[in-house]
Amino acid sequence: MAVKVRFHLGQGPHYQHWQITHADGSKEYHNPETTQLRLSVCRLHNQPSTARRIHEGANKTVCAWISCQKVEVLPLLTPPSASDFSESIAYNPRVAPHWRHHGQNADGRHYAELHTAGRAVFEGVPA
Repeated sequence: MAVKVRFHLGQGPHYQHWQITHADGSKEYHNPETTQLRLSVCRLHNQPSTARRIHEGANKTVCAWISCQKVEVLPLLTPPSASDFSESIAYNPRVAPHWRHHGQNADGRHYAELHTAGRAVFEGVPA
């Protein structure tokens, strides 16, 4: 099983942190204000029926994540700006019931490498 990465929105001490779930089920959380993640060999996952219900007004629940072969947690020494990366890869089922990249549905898309910057995910390597 690959490593799963998602943005944690559940209440508690890890609210709005990156959640990494390992193959053995263990979890770790990282503050996006102090760390950045480098994800290798990635795929965007979505549960379309759940995402559609959220899009239509149902309460939010977990329905999307990124699976990857490797995750590196790096210190965020200087917060990057969005201009340091290619266009953001976005997921918000209230806006659209699928992953979006360059304005297109990106569900199931594969990427060699993704990076986080704050709460956002970007393709490619920082400038």
